[in-house]
Amino acid sequence: MFSFLTCGANGVVGPIHAKAMPVLLSTPEEWSPWLAAPTEIAPELQRPLPDAQMRIVARGARRDPSSLPSEVRLAAVAPFKGGKE
Repeated sequence: MFSFLTCGANGVVGPIHAKAMPVLLSTPEEWSPWLAAPTEIAPELQRPLPDAQMRIVARGARRDPSSLPSEVRLAAVAPFKGGKE
């Protein structure tokens, strides 16, 4: 089974895609309820990752093969635990 949960965009994702972002579960305390708890618990996990835990890792036009026009711009973000980049 596959599921995907979105939430409002945080300050990192918002400038790129203001409407929504995927919910990113980053701790074991979040994973367990997502995998084992009743579905009624899922909305409690529906919130954006804090800005301080994300960073932009790529910007610019897509370089991978895609059916999207080449002028589509993107920025990739990744979870970030802090420390030096």
